[in-house]
Amino acid sequence: MHGFTAALGTLVAGVSASAGVAADDAARITETMRRFDAVETSVAWPGFETASVPLMLYDGQRTWLRGVDAWPEGFTPVGEIAVYEGRHPAHRSNTAADLDNTWIATFELHPDAQPDAFLRLMVHESFHVHQNRSLSAHAAANEASLFTFPTTDGEELGARRLEVEALERALDARDDAGRRAWGARFVSLRRGRQEHLSDAEAEYERAMERKEGICDYAAWRSVSPGERPGVGARARAPDGMRDRAYWTGLAMGQLLDALRPGWQGEMVADGRLYLDGLVAGAVAGVEPAAFDEEAERHVRAHAMEDAAAEGERRAALGEDFLRAPGWRIEILADAPLWPAGFDPLNVVSLGGGRVLHTRFVRLANDTCEIETFDRRALSEGAGEHPLFNGVSHVVITGLAEPTLERAGTVTTIVGEGVRVRAPSTAVEVADHIIRVELGG
Repeated sequence: MHGFTAALGTLVAGVSASAGVAADDAARITETMRRFDAVETSVAWPGFETASVPLMLYDGQRTWLRGVDAWPEGFTPVGEIAVYEGRHPAHRSNTAADLDNTWIATFELHPDAQPDAFLRLMVHESFHVHQNRSLSAHAAANEASLFTFPTTDGEELGARRLEVEALERALDARDDAGRRAWGARFVSLRRGRQEHLSDAEAEYERAMERKEGICDYAAWRSVSPGERPGVGARARAPDGMRDRAYWTGLAMGQLLDALRPGWQGEMVADGRLYLDGLVAGAVAGVEPAAFDEEAERHVRAHAMEDAAAEGERRAALGEDFLRAPGWRIEILADAPLWPAGFDPLNVVSLGGGRVLHTRFVRLANDTCEIETFDRRALSEGAGEHPLFNGVSHVVITGLAEPTLERAGTVTTIVGEGVRVRAPSTAVEVADHIIRVELGG
């Protein structure tokens, strides 16, 4: 991998002067890549090697790519890597993406990124590529359940927060006896809470811990061994069940390192295993530790208050969105629009089948395509599920006047962070509203 680092250094040196990129920024990028090449990830997960993972990195001006068999159109090769001016369409966020039938890890490098934090991010997303190659369907989590999770249920939220507290105490215990006792409390709380979830919701959080939590475990074990992040406010938030899975998955992995060494090999051998099941096996027969009664009541009481406030917050979000000044686009579809892409980290379920997409969504049917990026959009479900039974209504507000580009029978509506392609006969413009009415 040293050839890649050298080529990257040459590229940075060559473009920095013309692009006005500071020398210290160029050195930081080169050093980050050098450190990434040197990370020993097999200590965290057998068979995981970062050198085998294709990478795409966007630095705010250019997209850099390495490790693919052939450079896609628009990339200019520079040694062992290639550069694309601007953000490549395949690069949407920090994730694993399919580029011409090849799984790649994609990253966005911000100027204020801390070296170790960005290195952990690179390992995390690279591990997703490894998951997609080796675990196949067992690396997935059904995001449909994210929209039905009981985020405004105060009792559920209280139990969720106590689970996190039990895991923290298990990891902070001075000996294996304490780790097992608090691990047993975690298992007991989880079993009791999941009895009140649907099977799909319980499956979702366990699968998300296996998908995202193990990626975070691999990142911290490889880059920052012996450390772990704080839980963070998002993991404790009423709507933080997805964010929480990153931390709980990481925490269970670190607990298993102490109580069940070699657990990674068990999951490699059987990709259907879940982390909480392995923890349950490690603490079987152990008497659970107990919380102070007053402290537990305090946690549960605050959870009830926070869950109620979350309901009010969501209602206000919907109202503020619909009242936003400026132009709006409304799409009404008799034949449902289907999700072709969305950002599960940036969605808010408002109830009544409505979902506020705060960053990115792509919807389409046979006659219409809609995509927003860094732009809020409100969708309304056509069936029981707010998104995965199709969408019948989409609203985008707060726009400067969009442009309409007509080509034959098709009109493309282009605005700030939004693009809609629809039959020209379905498009009407009046009073700062562009309405698209799609027949069945």
